[in-house]
Amino acid sequence: MFRTRIRILIVATALATATVVALVLYVSVRTIVIREMQERVMTLASVLSAGMDKNRIIQLSEIQKPNRENADFIYLNHVLVEMIRDTTAFTNAIAGASILVPTRNNATSGFDVLVASDESSQPYRPFNPKEDQFRFDLDGQPCAWAFLSDDSGSWITGYSDISDANGKLIGMVEIHLDSGVVQGIILQSFLIVFVFGFGVLSVASFLSDQIVVRLLKPLELINNAIQKIAQGNFDTRLEINSPKDFLILSKNINQMVGVLKMEENLRKEANLMQLQAEQREEHDFLIKTLEEKLSKVTDVELLLQDILDSALKFSRCEAGSIWIKDQGDLVLWYARNLVLDKNISATQTGIINARISITSKSIVGHCAHTKKQIVIDDVYHLPSGSLFQFDPSLDIKSGFKTRCMISIPLLGMQGTVLGVMQLINPENHETVTDTSLVHRAEAFAILSGQVLERANNARDLLMRLVRTAEVRDPYETGVHVQRVSGVACHLYKLLADKRQVPPHVRDQNISVLRVAACLHDIGKVGIPDAILKKPGKLDEHEYNLMKWHTVIGAKLFDDSENALEKAASDVALHHQERWDGTGYPGAVDLSALGTTLDELKDIKHLTVGLKGENTSLFARLVGIADVFDALASSRAYKKPWNDEQIKSEISKNSGSQFDPEIVEIFLKNYNDLKTIRERFQIQGSTR
Repeated sequence: MFRTRIRILIVATALATATVVALVLYVSVRTIVIREMQERVMTLASVLSAGMDKNRIIQLSEIQKPNRENADFIYLNHVLVEMIRDTTAFTNAIAGASILVPTRNNATSGFDVLVASDESSQPYRPFNPKEDQFRFDLDGQPCAWAFLSDDSGSWITGYSDISDANGKLIGMVEIHLDSGVVQGIILQSFLIVFVFGFGVLSVASFLSDQIVVRLLKPLELINNAIQKIAQGNFDTRLEINSPKDFLILSKNINQMVGVLKMEENLRKEANLMQLQAEQREEHDFLIKTLEEKLSKVTDVELLLQDILDSALKFSRCEAGSIWIKDQGDLVLWYARNLVLDKNISATQTGIINARISITSKSIVGHCAHTKKQIVIDDVYHLPSGSLFQFDPSLDIKSGFKTRCMISIPLLGMQGTVLGVMQLINPENHETVTDTSLVHRAEAFAILSGQVLERANNARDLLMRLVRTAEVRDPYETGVHVQRVSGVACHLYKLLADKRQVPPHVRDQNISVLRVAACLHDIGKVGIPDAILKKPGKLDEHEYNLMKWHTVIGAKLFDDSENALEKAASDVALHHQERWDGTGYPGAVDLSALGTTLDELKDIKHLTVGLKGENTSLFARLVGIADVFDALASSRAYKKPWNDEQIKSEISKNSGSQFDPEIVEIFLKNYNDLKTIRERFQIQGSTR
């Protein structure tokens, strides 16, 4: 860049110099040429006047109106024409010549043209020079030379007097040059001089440029090196051998860069050590905080979310997932992608279902099968001999690019595989092999596995209680209640976020709701098999008896002060209420009622249910989730409904059977709710 600027400066200077010189040359050449032309035309006029036949001039001038056929006229005209032809120096420049004689009427006023070389000058055409251009003395004294430009285009005109033997002025010879030819001569001379001068300047500029380039080369190298150093490139080195001053300067710069490089390395090491210390401190803090937090969590769904969210936070990964073991398969239970989350609309949570066999064909399956962590720097270029393969279908579908991956098994206290946690694309990591992140993630997974095992144990106790109803009711399976529970909890999460419920309150309520929803039909343990297992539709009497399962279920928990059991009692009692008040059992005094069907069957069932928000939110959520699962499931008396039929039925009953606000959320998030329901398709699933 610097060299280019110098070259531009040199060229600009050459052009400016050439232009100035050309202008000076033009003025000089013009002056010289004009002066030379003046001298020559005066000399020629003088020579011509001396050689004129004066007698013929006198004889012709005495004729009143000389004829062109007059011998004297012809002779003098021939003399002028031949003179122009023979004058080689002015062959192209002389435009014409003429002989002038004093005006007959008044000699002091000027001259008449007697004879001309061309027809542009007619005889006896008065010629009156201006007073300030030249003067004539008609008393026999010679006239002065004069140079005029007249209207015919003549530019330089020379005059010479013609005198008789006695020295008396009898006329003048006039010769005029063509202005265009003279200007051409001047321009030609100027161009010759200009081209020559510009050529000399061009050669001089080229030589100057070569000299400047050679002189500036070290400066250019130094300038480029300084720019790189300023940008933080401390690997820059200068190789300048001459001249001596630049050699010394380059050595000093190289020495300075070496010092800066060393300081930069020390600073990077210090920053790395500080970052590692901060990460360890942050990791230890997260582990401690998570341990305290997770020890209080009984809801497995929330636990999985907390585990993965915390793992993404301390590892600074772009994405992650948790797979849970379910009857020999791994089910994708919770996944987060911080990159794609920014592009997901408010009505789409990105919930997906995936199920993989625990075999060595996939990365996550191999991790669970071997109970060993798998660390991969590039999933698209797996090490040779790998038993597993990477499935890029999710990347292709989402547009996300998976690069590094850490897969760690989640193990129980006895080494039982509970699932697998995967962390994807750690921030600022091109590779994850042999990094401290892997060891910290492994320690995190150990804690997560232990906490998850405790939560699973609590969940298993709950599911054993649910199975007491499952034994009696062929439709009330563990899969059914988990579907109802999963849908109800997701609806509550969406509603809570809409109402801006604080996250800790929301999560606590979800934990309670999930258990209560699983126990919503626990009262069916008190209903006879003849009613529960009847393949067809119940008659009115049977239906009225079936209604008492709400009270029987509620009575199992009504004497407890525990918040969870209170919620379970409320959901069991009121999940069959309707928004318009036509549901059941309505407002009942549980303390005045019995706990078995024998004690309840003779009591007239209430016909007025709770209306609107008099039914608790948990019961309203379980109610719509229960209907959704019933419509989507196969029964002895019906086939499962399709999506459009289900949405139409739920929408039709908005404001009558269901809370309109919940229906609106249900319809907007139907695909996610359907995905959650489809997770529990296998009979006897533990998840």
